[in-house]
Amino acid sequence: MMHAVGLVSGDPTIQISSPFVFHPGVQITVTEPGNAKWVYMMLPLPKGSLIEEITVACHSSGIQNRVTHIRLVEQREPVAADVLYDHPVEQELPSHYIISSACRVIVERSVLLNICMEFSSSDELIEFGSIEIKYIPDYEKKVS
Repeated sequence: MMHAVGLVSGDPTIQISSPFVFHPGVQITVTEPGNAKWVYMMLPLPKGSLIEEITVACHSSGIQNRVTHIRLVEQREPVAADVLYDHPVEQELPSHYIISSACRVIVERSVLLNICMEFSSSDELIEFGSIEIKYIPDYEKKVS
């Protein structure tokens, strides 16, 4: 179980506000609306672990803002990465929601959780709370 405070972005149009007394979650806003706004979180999982499920708790302030993808990416060289798992979030979600995504990914290198968002306005936000990664440590050793 992790908190969304570990989310980072490489997009200069995305602003990440850390939690404080008036909002315990991590608030994401944008200076330019769009449909491919990505934030990332490094997952501190040991090699050989099996990731079984990803759960992300969210709140959206507007009906047109939403999470569109949950993705796991394996990072190698600084300019190369492989998509290990991609879950498009297609259903309509209420303003407070939990996205639960079952998967089956064995960790072999550094793994990033990627979350893609869509913003229709720069006046609205998406707030993230807990992020849960269900995994079995040393899975490869246990099944061999």
